[in-house]
Amino acid sequence: MVVRALPEIFSQVAIEMVPSNLTPSFAGTRKLVTLSALVGTALIFAEFAGCNKSAATVSGIVTLDSKPVEGSSDLYATVTFVREDGGGAPAIGIISGSGRYALSTGSAKGLEPGKYRVGVSVKKILPPATPEGLPIPKRISRAKDAKPEESGLEATVKPGTNTFDFAVSSATNK
Repeated sequence: MVVRALPEIFSQVAIEMVPSNLTPSFAGTRKLVTLSALVGTALIFAEFAGCNKSAATVSGIVTLDSKPVEGSSDLYATVTFVREDGGGAPAIGIISGSGRYALSTGSAKGLEPGKYRVGVSVKKILPPATPEGLPIPKRISRAKDAKPEESGLEATVKPGTNTFDFAVSSATNK
């Protein structure tokens, strides 16, 4: 009932916000007001409809050759979760000291429950070759482990708190 009334409410509010000296002579005002009302209604409806399903939290530990990956200024490592059905945004976690990660989707912590393919990437950051150069990332983990569609790593995320630990091998230990 409230949702059906929203376009009328938004239209009235938007019309009242347009200066009266512009309303009669500005032909596009009515279309602009209608568009504003529709966009506003869609945003509110999306909130009521539950587009932002309750996120599950995911964390864990990543090991490389049986040792926890220790993220630092010269070692950059990430865990990426991609929905198996291809929908939604990927969730990414940066691996910190002692191999720990916690996933985020954009600026939101966690991700929607469901089945995911997982990728793990570990790179050593080498100093630039010249003073003007940029640091150079060198992959230490296997290239296939970084690609969720090729790694063979999977996770089924359930509502609430989830823990997934992943073990990967270095590129030299294929």
